Amino acid sequence: MGTAVKTEKRRGVRVEVRGLEITARDTGELIGTLVNLSFGGMLINSAASYDVDSAYFFRIPFKDEFLGREHFDINAECVWCNNNVDSEMYSLGFRFLPESAEQIILLDQIHSKFSVKH
Repeated sequence: MGTAVKTEKRRGVRVEVRGLEITARDTGELIGTLVNLSFGGMLINSAASYDVDSAYFFRIPFKDEFLGREHFDINAECVWCNNNVDSEMYSLGFRFLPESAEQIILLDQIHSKFSVKH
């Protein structure tokens, strides 16, 4: 029997993020908690499932102003959705759409803020 090998498609290093929630941009409804992000996407824990291959419009509100901003708006496509074992929570993988210079600069700053310094 062969084993399936998952090819890593993530671009850039994952940074674990604590204390940031994700909301729906249009309604402000809580979507979930940001777990980690890379320059190409993010992992969210959520009580709801999301449709794979569908685009969503999110807002990451900052508790304290960050780089002169109160929030960061981001468009993302759901690339996978898994129900966590023995839980009513879902792990959701999103790919950012489209990439802009502003997005890359802000993500770089978020990476710097949350990266573990050794």
